Amino acid sequence: MTCLVFADDEESEWRVEQAELSSHLLDDWPSAEIQESTPSDSGIEGRGLRWTCDIEGDEVEAWLNKAGTCLYIDGPLHGVVVLVAWFRSRMSQQVEFSMCDDSYSFQVVIEVGMSALDILESIPD
Repeated sequence: MTCLVFADDEESEWRVEQAELSSHLLDDWPSAEIQESTPSDSGIEGRGLRWTCDIEGDEVEAWLNKAGTCLYIDGPLHGVVVLVAWFRSRMSQQVEFSMCDDSYSFQVVIEVGMSALDILESIPD
């Protein structure tokens, strides 16, 4: 499943710097494999920071767009929601975040302090 995590407020000027997210990532998942950008990633909406990691037995791939405004996560749902909960815990509490799937069939608010189980239970069937 591919999901997107983004700031709820479209007028928000929130963004995360790739170096900041990379530092948090390697602090918490030192075995994460950060990948080099490719020529197809060159546009502003292209992939910036990209990585793969093992989350409780699930291989998850994630990438931050170059603008730093949207995190894309691909993998089994359990691994995805664990990474979403981690990401939310590392971002500003003043910014409201949502998550949706890549077909926009659902959108859920990711509140401060939500666990992976909380997020999983908030996703409609």
